[in-house]
Amino acid sequence: MPHAFVVAEFTPRRSARWTSGYGSLKATSLATRPFLALRISRTDIGYGDNWSEGDFLFVISPQKPSGVNEGCYFALGSSLDEGSKTLHVEPPLHPEGGTLYVHTFPRLLEHLGFEPPVSVAHLPHQLEESSYFTFCRSVLDDYDRMLQKKYTNDVDKRSSGGSEPVEDEWHTWNTHQQTEGALKPIGYVFEYLEPQSFDLSAVEPPSIYQELLLYNQLTADYSWMGITVAVNWALKLRNFDRAHKARRRSLLLPDSSFGGNVPTFDENIKEPALILWSMKIPFDGDPPIGSQSSDSWDLDDDEPYVELDLVPDIMSPVSAPSTKVIAFDLFGTILDRDGAINDAICLLSPTHPDRHQLSKLYLECELMRHRDNSDAPYTAIVRHALEDICIFLEVPRSRPDYTAT
Repeated sequence: MPHAFVVAEFTPRRSARWTSGYGSLKATSLATRPFLALRISRTDIGYGDNWSEGDFLFVISPQKPSGVNEGCYFALGSSLDEGSKTLHVEPPLHPEGGTLYVHTFPRLLEHLGFEPPVSVAHLPHQLEESSYFTFCRSVLDDYDRMLQKKYTNDVDKRSSGGSEPVEDEWHTWNTHQQTEGALKPIGYVFEYLEPQSFDLSAVEPPSIYQELLLYNQLTADYSWMGITVAVNWALKLRNFDRAHKARRRSLLLPDSSFGGNVPTFDENIKEPALILWSMKIPFDGDPPIGSQSSDSWDLDDDEPYVELDLVPDIMSPVSAPSTKVIAFDLFGTILDRDGAINDAICLLSPTHPDRHQLSKLYLECELMRHRDNSDAPYTAIVRHALEDICIFLEVPRSRPDYTAT
């Protein structure tokens, strides 16, 4: 009866190799925590060997499962404990002041891919033989019960793609879609940790179920056919919009001086994108979408548009009693950056009537210089920004070394 109590941790990055490049990159941002589990061979619960699929993991928690999985559990006790929902473990696996429960559903399948099975570190605990067979039978019974509950009276039920029912006169949601990269594998990739790295005296409720829900949603968002082309286009458009807004609000350059071209879709995605853009998003209670001519679209030009200033506003001070940590900004606190800039601008134009306007102008020049050449030394960015001020003020650049301040 091959089984083991293990400490496992879900690895989203390795699990998401099948999805798009952006999906694999995004999966690295998912936070995970180790959890305690019972690892059982797939052959002991009625499945044959598969080169890409490993064993099953059953989550162990100090809490019983709730919701649709209510009742799918066994308590982990010793041979002295009695009860039909108790499994005997030797030596006993008891946290301080509590009982652990092993969930029989859902079962988490390992995905091995092209990597051969590795030896897994495990805890020195084993189920008694009768308890092990009882658990395997219950896993099969609970799985069959869940399937029966799902499909009973649901043969003709239409799917909306979610939990909401399909409204009258609407068709079912088509769940089949093409994906980028490989097909989605069955199962997940887990990493097994040394038992001594896990505190068995204070086992917390696991977060693995929430982690897998987030992972499944993430891979669905980043695996549909065309996601890479669409994201690349969106990133180009975002950079274009930022550069356009910076120059359009600049005091130095008129809007006509910016001659960039708006990024466009590639031909292989342009037509589907236009079709998608023209579709109306249905809401609950809406009638079925009928044919609509292209002349019937009504664009509302009165929608509010909020523009944020490039230069942030000064924040009000924070009261001392509520302060726990103080972080000093290099410019303005340790180094008097603003004072040096104002002194340099005074050298360029001692009689200019609006010092505030010149300071704002300088900050815009510095921002655009830094955006165009972010790897340049800061002294070079300051020098070029001051040269831009000279051009605006129509003063010669052969003045005293204003960067020395």
